[in-house]
Amino acid sequence: MKVRKKERTESAAIGLPRKDLRSPSKAVKGGKELVRVTAGDIMTRDVITVSADTPIDKVAEILMDKNIIRVPVTQDGKLTGVVSRCDILRSYMEPEFITHL
Repeated sequence: MKVRKKERTESAAIGLPRKDLRSPSKAVKGGKELVRVTAGDIMTRDVITVSADTPIDKVAEILMDKNIIRVPVTQDGKLTGVVSRCDILRSYMEPEFITHL
């Protein structure tokens, strides 16, 4: 089980620090036209991820501790999916949901 951790305060987005949500306006204020701002200009490079074999209780703990709604799931360094708080709640409320995946 591999879990990447950060010490910065997280937003409710996918493992993104709060400061990164303001990056487009920072780029514009820095002289870049908004139409020229790219995903690479504002993306977060230090994203919290979990592996596919991370237990759901650990994923829930990460989401709560880091104040995020979703966390990317990776395997062999590649994105394989995303787990959200809603996915976790649905799995507890609708156990048959898990067997249909």
